[in-house]
Amino acid sequence: MLATLVDKPFESSEWIFEIKWDGYRTLSHIKSGKVELLSRNQLSFNHLFPTIANALAKIPKDALLDGEVIIIDETGKPSFELLKNYQNTPTGHLCYYVFDILFYNKFDLREVPLIERKKILQEILSDLHSPLIRYTDHIEGNGINFFKEAAKKNLEGIIGKKKLSVYQSKRSSDWVKIKTSLRQEVVIGGFTEPRGSREKFGALLLGIYNKNELEYIGHVGTGFTQQALKELYAKMQPLITNKCPFKATPKPNQKVTWLKPVLVAEIAFAEWTKAKIVRQPSFIGLRMDKKAKEVVEEKPVKIKKSTPSKEEPSLTNLDKVYWKQESITKGEMIDYYRSVAPYLLPHLKNRPLMLHRYPNGTDQAGFYQKNMDTAPSWVATAEIRHKTKSDHYVLVQNLETLLYVANLGSIELHPMITQMNALDHPDFLAIDLDPHEISFKKVVQCALVAHELLEELSIPNYCKTSGGTGLHIYIPLHQRYSFTQTEPFALLLAHLVQERLPEIISLERMPDKRKQKVYFDYVQTGHGGRTMAAPYSLRARPHAPVSTPLKWNEVTEKLDPLAFNIHTVPTRLKKTGDLFKDVLTKHIDLEKILKKINKK
Repeated sequence: MLATLVDKPFESSEWIFEIKWDGYRTLSHIKSGKVELLSRNQLSFNHLFPTIANALAKIPKDALLDGEVIIIDETGKPSFELLKNYQNTPTGHLCYYVFDILFYNKFDLREVPLIERKKILQEILSDLHSPLIRYTDHIEGNGINFFKEAAKKNLEGIIGKKKLSVYQSKRSSDWVKIKTSLRQEVVIGGFTEPRGSREKFGALLLGIYNKNELEYIGHVGTGFTQQALKELYAKMQPLITNKCPFKATPKPNQKVTWLKPVLVAEIAFAEWTKAKIVRQPSFIGLRMDKKAKEVVEEKPVKIKKSTPSKEEPSLTNLDKVYWKQESITKGEMIDYYRSVAPYLLPHLKNRPLMLHRYPNGTDQAGFYQKNMDTAPSWVATAEIRHKTKSDHYVLVQNLETLLYVANLGSIELHPMITQMNALDHPDFLAIDLDPHEISFKKVVQCALVAHELLEELSIPNYCKTSGGTGLHIYIPLHQRYSFTQTEPFALLLAHLVQERLPEIISLERMPDKRKQKVYFDYVQTGHGGRTMAAPYSLRARPHAPVSTPLKWNEVTEKLDPLAFNIHTVPTRLKKTGDLFKDVLTKHIDLEKILKKINKK
């Protein structure tokens, strides 16, 4: 993924900012303990940087990383001069700054939001403990001050990236670069004879491509060391030709030797003249990592302000009564979602959302909505293809979108148990304890038996009220296993729990066949876009109950689901925090668990 050059730094809470490293862009393929380091033009860097390849080989899983190989000089700054001479004179500290991960352990991460990819990357690299391999850290929001600090330290510039950007194998405006000085990649099309005490050559004739034609942009005669003159002169000898490679033949003051347009260099310069000639250019070094045909003028563009503003969406009919018996209004419902947003949003982010809308209140029939193809442009949506059609699900990534869907009368929020990056790999196994003509005390009894079994098997498990008459038990998976693996495991757990309480628990799906029993619904973890009421989602039932995470010591016969409602949950959250936060990060070891079950 390549960054677009922009004209100036900016601030935005939706962006992160990194240092722009002055080195060789490098993709690292790690497969079965073997590493291939590749440049942008698919040249192998293994022979240049074998120590980096050896360090990356210690990553235990297959991976594809993106980063920059640089040399840190004695002042602590990146030095491209030292890097290009590293093969002959290895001085300075060599390191590989990694800023992205595309694949890991057979998972394609390119559709995962950048900020989540970086968390995965940081965790993987922290286990290496290698000074050669470094994680590229970032700051959030304040690109202007970050740019000023980069300029003070004479760094090349900074990179801005949208937090939620996916990885694209092309140049994108989701990543931008802001340079502290003008720099340009150029193609070397010839050289002039030296004058005075100068050896080898006088100046290089430079060009950039415009519609497959090489246009002359000036010459550079400064910035060369004696060693650079010697090495560059040797590289140019095999490329000497009688034909001028430029669209129009330039007329310099000295005799010219033409070259085939193969070598790519980088220059710094003061400005472009009106005639499109670089003024006061200085040679920085050759770019072995880039193809000549890719060299075009980099024109900075103006960064566009993010479409979603910090202003809340228009909220309407706030006085409409949604719970008639309790006189709870739409405005109160929206205020509730605003107050619990910090706890709720992590459980909605990147998950296709099914809305259960009641635009006329809970005493009228509601309806489910998954297709949101008419949403405003600033509302994120995700297209999911089903057997016969596609639906555009809303993604609630921020408070503004949460308030937008609430304003539609979406009392209940039902996100998928998978995220967009891995629709076949659930984040958790969800068990729904659904009573049929039986008291809630029996539901509690079933939950405690299930909890007892899961604890015996060392399986992390979390309980919440459904917001109705049941309970939900979650087992975190963190996308470690596919539905093909989790479905039989869920069925196995269901049978093990039923064996301990057969008189109460039923696995029968048809209500008429499980009267006066609690349905142990294990298929909530199955294929087909399964959704569950989100933690902290309101329910369209009397007293405005909330699906609320619980501590296991709260799951007793005295438990009253209606005690967790629109009025009590915000206050409770200030005391307990998010009791379900570990559901998003923990996971199980399925192989170990199955071995333990076999022993039992």
